[in-house]
Amino acid sequence: CIGDLLVCGESGLCEVAPDEETPGEETPEPIVNTVHEDCGFDAELQGKGVGDHVKNFSLKTVYDTEYNLHSKNCGQPERKALYLLLGTGWCGACENYAKRAEVLYQSYKDAGLEILWIESEDQNHEPVTLEWLTDWQDEKGTTFPLTRDLGFNYTYGAMAHASTSLPHLYIIDPTTMELVYAEGGGSKWDEAEGIVADLLGVDMPLYNQ
Repeated sequence: CIGDLLVCGESGLCEVAPDEETPGEETPEPIVNTVHEDCGFDAELQGKGVGDHVKNFSLKTVYDTEYNLHSKNCGQPERKALYLLLGTGWCGACENYAKRAEVLYQSYKDAGLEILWIESEDQNHEPVTLEWLTDWQDEKGTTFPLTRDLGFNYTYGAMAHASTSLPHLYIIDPTTMELVYAEGGGSKWDEAEGIVADLLGVDMPLYNQ
């Protein structure tokens, strides 16, 4: 694939290109991510704004594996809300929210919540590495999926900028991959969690500070 990431087509299949073949070695089978048959994504409704269906893309995780947006979420029976958070190491509000997000994840993942955290730059405005992600995860004590997207290029290729300030918060209905919420800034936590609660069908507050 190109760099670490691969933009997936509307077919629902995403293949990771194998490494260059070494003489004497068999070419490995490509990794194929199949989207669930109940996925209600409609390519004709695809777009980047609230109310549009979000196209598929893949990101590299902290474990050096691939997180494919549609195959992990769309139409999955156990999935009711997909909460994406875009942050950086130099964004104080982003850093401070990580532990609260982990409490949400542990409390509501069995109710259908998926949290996807996406990092771009470290505290020195440098592109994050997998080693940096590992240290970040250990420091914060998080277990939700942690990925990187340098410059948020793949994420912004699928969804419009939510705000002029970080963090960016996106909430997707995984039955169809419809974007139902897109906002930014550190004052939007309660509002975003209210949308998540509606999708999960649970009462607020999700989190007690």
